[in-house]
Amino acid sequence: MYVLTWLWGLLKRRTIRLAGAVAGVAIAVALLGSLGAFFAASKAQMTERAAAGVIVDWQVQLAPGTNLASAGQVIAGSPGVQRSLPVGYAPTTGLTA
Repeated sequence: MYVLTWLWGLLKRRTIRLAGAVAGVAIAVALLGSLGAFFAASKAQMTERAAAGVIVDWQVQLAPGTNLASAGQVIAGSPGVQRSLPVGYAPTTGLTA
């Protein structure tokens, strides 16, 4: 009962202050909601935009004794391959594949 009396007095005597507080809370909630929507939309497009300009370079290491000519034809004929070139590897003790 006391709570209702207090609320009635608050509404009656401090209407403008209460309206300002309500407006401030509403603006804060709207700001947080709009930031959340912005971050969600940005996150959805971030990976796509970042990967759009990246050229993919795949390297295929063949097992010893593989026929280079037939492997080159298979790789060059694979879907999405624009260009394939054979490369060599230099033997070193510091790198492993």
